[in-house]
Amino acid sequence: MGSVAGLRARFRGPLLPGMRQLPLPTLQPWDGGRIFSHNPIVGRFSGLSTRWTFAANGPLGYLASRRPVFSAAIRDASIIFGMDVKRS
Repeated sequence: MGSVAGLRARFRGPLLPGMRQLPLPTLQPWDGGRIFSHNPIVGRFSGLSTRWTFAANGPLGYLASRRPVFSAAIRDASIIFGMDVKRS
């Protein structure tokens, strides 16, 4: 099987100054119940210049002739696990 998708990306300038948080809520099964937790991603938000390619006959072929509207990256990122956990 060949390539399904490809990406070329180049970082642009910062979108926001300094370090910022992005919420990453997570719901997962645990011991017959569920755990919902808030795990923030902390990092620097940057713009990206991107070029995507998709195999026309692949599972993402419907995207072959399309271009992204917006691309961004989180650089120097960390995820903080277990800050706010609720079990049900």
